[in-house]
Parts: sequence; structure tokens; C-alpha cells
Amino acid sequence: MTSLAVAFLAIAGLATTRTSAAWTDQVAVTAVVSAGYWDDNPFAGVITTEVQGVAIAVESVVQGQRPCAVVTITTDSAAPLAWSLRLDTTVPPFAGLTLADVSVTPGSAVADGDSLLVTGRGAGGSVVAGTPATVRICVPAA
Repeated sequence: MTSLAVAFLAIAGLATTRTSAAWTDQVAVTAVVSAGYWDDNPFAGVITTEVQGVAIAVESVVQGQRPCAVVTITTDSAAPLAWSLRLDTTVPPFAGLTLADVSVTPGSAVADGDSLLVTGRGAGGSVVAGTPATVRICVPAA
């Protein structure tokens, strides 16, 4: 009986002994990412134009807690060109969004299949060489 008590105490003592050491080996880790932006500009390639002679530059900014794209529309044409932008609603940051979810200033948007079609209004509805148009497109905060 005494040897059984000594064995029990020895095992109990081992269970509460702790050691620590620094991990210094290199480890290769593979992980699956289900959501996130790995590009500095989540709008790059998601906002496009199909208008010949019109170029766009897309800058990503944060307005309050909402991600916004500031799109500058330019042309080399001496004649005014009406512009339009297409927002792909099948990929982030527009994935699954509807017209009610997107704010366009100045301009307006209409649903067009798997995208939203943004056009300008009034004097900002066309561009001419030396006079770019700027549009701010914001989405709800994540």
C-alpha cells in the first residue's frame, strides 16, 4: 500500500511540473483565407470602362468607416466624350451589392446584369482633353 501511495504522489508531482523553452526552428505554414483584401487597392480591376478614348485611374480611400473609390476619368479627345464605368458585383468589394448599397457622387448607377453601370450627370457626364471628371463610389462598411 505504501508503494502505491508513493507511486501516486510521484505521478501527481510529474503532472504539475512545467517547463518552457523558446521555439527557434523555422516552420512552413499553409493557411486558407476565406475573406480579405490582399491588394492595396480593392477596387483595382473591379471598376472598368468600355468607352473608347476614355481612361480611368482608381484610387482607394476610406470615408468614415466605408471603403470608397475615387475614379478620375480622362481623355485626349478635343470633342466631349460621354463616359461610363462598370462595377463588377460578383467580386469584392462589390460582391452581392445592389443599387441601394452603393453611393455614387456625382453620377448615377443602374443595374446591368452582374454589374452596376455608373454614368455622369450634367457637366460631369462627359470629359474632354484637359477637363477630367471625378466620381466617388462608396460601399457599406464591412
